[in-house]
Amino acid sequence: MMQSNRVLRRKASVLNNIGVAYHKMAEDSMVHGGDETEEHLRDAVERYREAIEIAKEIDYSHMQGWVSFNMGEVLAKLERIDEAREYSKEARRIYEIELNNDRGLSGVEMLDAVIELNGKNLEKSLDHIETSLELRRKLDQPRRIADALVCRGDIFSEKGEEKKGIDDYKEALEIYEEIGSRDGVEKVKKKLDGGAFLN
Repeated sequence: MMQSNRVLRRKASVLNNIGVAYHKMAEDSMVHGGDETEEHLRDAVERYREAIEIAKEIDYSHMQGWVSFNMGEVLAKLERIDEAREYSKEARRIYEIELNNDRGLSGVEMLDAVIELNGKNLEKSLDHIETSLELRRKLDQPRRIADALVCRGDIFSEKGEEKKGIDDYKEALEIYEEIGSRDGVEKVKKKLDGGAFLN
């Protein structure tokens, strides 16, 4: 018996959420020095792949775009840069042309920042994160603004501009504290070397 579009939309959403959970477990493993990071990222890739297949099957563009940039970020972290770029292109096509959606596009810009950061193209990475941050500030999305600030802080740190990186981490930390994001607070404090720069 064929499943209804409503059921398949829900299934795609659940698979995406499972992928996000694996992605978060990978980040936790990284923060705490665990050895399961890569395994969790690979598990995220499989769930995202399933979600994208379903979204394509039922022409659920918004979910396909959303999962595509989630997939791209995980692939970038696995250093599968060319594959990550393909998913980014698809997500950009969906959010820039098909849906004209700034929230989705801000995610694509952040994905491209992560891809270029992992590919060591730091100026390109910085351009993308600035665009993402501008969109997120315009949309007034505190959590997403903080996430973009952390990414920009990572780029500055990689460029050797530690003061700028620390300023971004501190601003992100304030936002995470205001919105009660314990994961965000823990992640940034770790970047700030256990609070050494918080004085």
